[in-house]
Amino acid sequence: KNPGVYSLPAGSRFGEALEAAGGVQPDKVDSEYLSKQINLASEVRDGQKIYIPFQGDNLATIPASGIGSEPASVYLTNLISVNTASSSQLDSLPGVGPATSAKIIAARPYGSLEELVSKKAVSQSVYEKIKTLITL
Repeated sequence: KNPGVYSLPAGSRFGEALEAAGGVQPDKVDSEYLSKQINLASEVRDGQKIYIPFQGDNLATIPASGIGSEPASVYLTNLISVNTASSSQLDSLPGVGPATSAKIIAARPYGSLEELVSKKAVSQSVYEKIKTLITL
């Protein structure tokens, strides 16, 4: 109902972001699509853009770059998904080369970004460099 930029506490979820924006306009948003395509329990990341399509939107025109495992209606600006990115996309991250990208891919799936360190795919120092550049 109220598009804009919202500050939310760390660990906030999509549902809380949606609530902060006043929810959706029920007469303009397909509630079935919303319930099936948008995971309201997903954690929101700093700098993330959330777009809920209106009924009749042409989803093919919604930018899909960087969406990772999220549906096209919820996409992330300039973030790389550790769960779906290619080796070359992961290589573009600071401190990540072919060997590290292979480790990241081998340890998939990730339930949280912190699992990159706990699964020993990246070191803590590399994680600190890339944590604002990645998403699930």
